[in-house]
Amino acid sequence: MKIARLLCVVAALLSVATESFGASSGRSPEFFGYNNNLSISSRQGITAEAAMLGAKGGMKWSRYTLYWNRVNPEPGVYDWSQVDQQLQVTYDAGGVVYVNLKWAPAHAAEGRNTYLPFYCMKLDGSEPDGFDRSKPDCTDPAPLDSAKLRTVIREFLTSHVLDVKAGRIAAFGCFNEPADQIYWPPGSPQELVDRVLRPCAEEVRKFRKENRISAAKLPIVGPEEIDPANLERIFKLEEAGKISLFDVVSFHLYHGPKGMEYPVGPLTFYDHRYRPLIERYGANRPVWITETGAKPLGETFADLRDQGVRLVSMLSELEARRTFVVKSGGKNITRRGVEKIFIYKLVAGSCPGSEYTLLDCTGKVKPSYRQVKAFILGK
Repeated sequence: MKIARLLCVVAALLSVATESFGASSGRSPEFFGYNNNLSISSRQGITAEAAMLGAKGGMKWSRYTLYWNRVNPEPGVYDWSQVDQQLQVTYDAGGVVYVNLKWAPAHAAEGRNTYLPFYCMKLDGSEPDGFDRSKPDCTDPAPLDSAKLRTVIREFLTSHVLDVKAGRIAAFGCFNEPADQIYWPPGSPQELVDRVLRPCAEEVRKFRKENRISAAKLPIVGPEEIDPANLERIFKLEEAGKISLFDVVSFHLYHGPKGMEYPVGPLTFYDHRYRPLIERYGANRPVWITETGAKPLGETFADLRDQGVRLVSMLSELEARRTFVVKSGGKNITRRGVEKIFIYKLVAGSCPGSEYTLLDCTGKVKPSYRQVKAFILGK
């Protein structure tokens, strides 16, 4: 009788896993994820229902934005309550989390607002690149305090060490699209490495060593770049300094209407601009596309369906780039390519604001969600 009950429990657990992440005939949920950056405001972020829709759509991973300015508003003050709530809804849906720390409070920048979320973004269209040159804190930024960066990383990882050991938090990285002045106001790539990327990598590695956690269990992801030219600069600084800043190389790749983001298609952009860098500097590190998406041409049903068609096409093509072959010493050598894709994003935080999302701002599924789900689950 006890064995029969045990078998029933095992069968029930398998049923839940299958419901969350699809049948074995589909693609691996380990390959797909979504972005959750809604903790920027005081709202509670994505709902449990939205997280479950992400899981049922075959997306096991969540790239969660950890807003430094919100969790550490004053020196020595840390508040993980909203973070923990958002992590928990992902865990409850059976998912795992890549935590991406970005922005910074004023106390980490000599009291200036330089690194507060989108403080240096100008929304009136008067600046072609969107950078607000009217604010002194943006044009003449204070250096970021790398000691405080180390502290917030250490505080977060130490307070969440059980989640890391259980495999629920399964990756960590720092900052976002550093070539964009909105995220990283004027400063050299060397300063970015010295003040952000190197301290971040060193602190994560120190935490792993102290807690006997392998690099495979908590890889360092970065640099979250959207500009291949800047990615190359960072790779060259790694090479010159004989250092490794990342265990996983990450960047962003989008598909806008009629080539809005790029003059050529995003996959051509990947093949001609990113892959040569990965071949030369990647050191056979896995590649994660941590933001990718397709923007609809409009809001009609046909427009929204076209969004899903273009997104699925991108996912299919990126999936085909899991490995690539290079010639070395007259031999063909298989190298690691794209190993994870995170769709930007699951749900919008406000209305309007649903352009790239799979769910609208009310949490209702869009045609693109159904198309992506069918693609991932093979149904």
